[in-house]
Amino acid sequence: KKKNMNDDTQELFWQLLTGHHFEDGLNLKTSLPFNFTVAVFRFNDYVSEALEQKATYFFKTSDNVIVPLYTIDSQDIIVLIGTNTQINESELSEAKLLDVYKQFLKRFQKNLSDHVGIHQINMGFGGIYNDYRSVAKSYQEAKVVLNVHDKFAAETKEIFGYQELGIYQFLDLLLNERSKKGMENIALKKLIDYDMKNNT
Repeated sequence: KKKNMNDDTQELFWQLLTGHHFEDGLNLKTSLPFNFTVAVFRFNDYVSEALEQKATYFFKTSDNVIVPLYTIDSQDIIVLIGTNTQINESELSEAKLLDVYKQFLKRFQKNLSDHVGIHQINMGFGGIYNDYRSVAKSYQEAKVVLNVHDKFAAETKEIFGYQELGIYQFLDLLLNERSKKGMENIALKKLIDYDMKNNT
């Protein structure tokens, strides 16, 4: 069940998230950042109005990041984030952008823990883009991060960005392919078991 903060803007955000294209371009009443990513915050329960209010307050008061668009889909808060206009975006390296977004997610998690008492949250963000036709791609990549967290929780607890996944994005794809075909790769299972047992 999806909830919207502003029907027109949020409908447009859902269209971007689902990959619908626009002939007229983006007619938004809000300015969008030059570089952006999509982040997903997944909770154990449905997102309540009280949690939504706390989250939006945090989004509005964040230092280095702006959140011009967000929406809620059952257990997920989905946000489009960019760097604050005070930061010269064109001078930021991709590594610096990754760090800015990662710190934003960690501060959000700490804020929820300290002020709301929510300690369990699965979160991640997709690729960083500057073309709004890539919003859907960034959203799908953020969901891959969440899926990898579900399958490799201990190994990936400090990984939040899609670009940081490395081999895990391919292991996730391999495991999905194997499970679709009903096959099990004994060598891969032994490797994963060994990694989990030895924290490697």
